[in-house]
Amino acid sequence: MTRDERRAQRTKESEDKKKAKEERNKSLDLLRQLRAEIQDLQSLLRSVHDGKASLTIYANYVDENRSEIEEIFRKIPLQPTDGDVAEGDDKRHIHNQWQMLLCSPVIKEPATPLPVDEQVKEIAMCDQFCQEIVACIGRLTIPARINVWLKGGWNGYLLPFHDLFADELPRPKDRQNLLKILAASSGAIEGGIVEPASGLIFPSQTISSMATVIQALS
Repeated sequence: MTRDERRAQRTKESEDKKKAKEERNKSLDLLRQLRAEIQDLQSLLRSVHDGKASLTIYANYVDENRSEIEEIFRKIPLQPTDGDVAEGDDKRHIHNQWQMLLCSPVIKEPATPLPVDEQVKEIAMCDQFCQEIVACIGRLTIPARINVWLKGGWNGYLLPFHDLFADELPRPKDRQNLLKILAASSGAIEGGIVEPASGLIFPSQTISSMATVIQALS
């Protein structure tokens, strides 16, 4: 291979990496939009469940929310952006959970009144589906955000995972599961170490500074 051919190959590889990164960032942005829409829908359904709102009154909102979510799904590629099998599984699970949500009359025909017992049952099922979608989205989007923070410099402070991501992953068990996954996955978090028991993420510079101090004191 000539020098010019090697240069052309490196240029192409660089462009391919840049394109893949842009596609991944676009996919993550869409997933975050999806999470916001799902959580807003979930919040309304919980208000209906608690007797604070009427589903028939907010039927137009549910219809608009459903259309917006469907539009986001059309833009999200089901195939993993970097060949990650786990990513592909989570995306498929998100899609399947949404398809099950669409089967509920609460989502499909919110303007049609339901018997109280049936509405309570349907809202409970919808809430469960929403929670699963939010959990899957968190597994896909949160590691990337942590890496951005660590790369940009967190001024040496520890990252309190539960405090930072309580809104994105409301269920404690989902946050704990993700912490365990991140701690066990080599390379998932760049520039930091995850400690599931405490829920803290230690930036590398903090660990390095601590090691220096310990060495100086020993």
